[in-house]
Amino acid sequence: MTPVRGDTANLDDLDLLYATIKTAAKRLDIFFASAGGGTFAILEQLTPDEFDQTFSSNVRGTVFTVQKALPLLNEGASIVVTGSTSASRATTAFGTYSASKAAIAQFVRVWAESSPTDENAWTP
Repeated sequence: MTPVRGDTANLDDLDLLYATIKTAAKRLDIFFASAGGGTFAILEQLTPDEFDQTFSSNVRGTVFTVQKALPLLNEGASIVVTGSTSASRATTAFGTYSASKAAIAQFVRVWAESSPTDENAWTP
């Protein structure tokens, strides 16, 4: 095993991750992307930095983590992305987190329609 430290919202870190995988394993049969977190605040308390941090990690990081993995996937490979029940229900102070998970759910639906791989959102 070769650990690779990085931030999924940093594209250079993702390039390093995939270069390491390509060197070690060459191809992937299953790819699992999981990101979830952020600051929980009601609308009146939400700051632009908190909003940007949540969407950068949960949406941007996940989208580009999956995108950069595509060249390493074997034919028929599976992509699994962590979803959340928060994407479809209202919970006080979870607005930004919920919206980020709804965005991921929609990305997965679109990818599933236009990709030869098998994409699924897993909602724990």
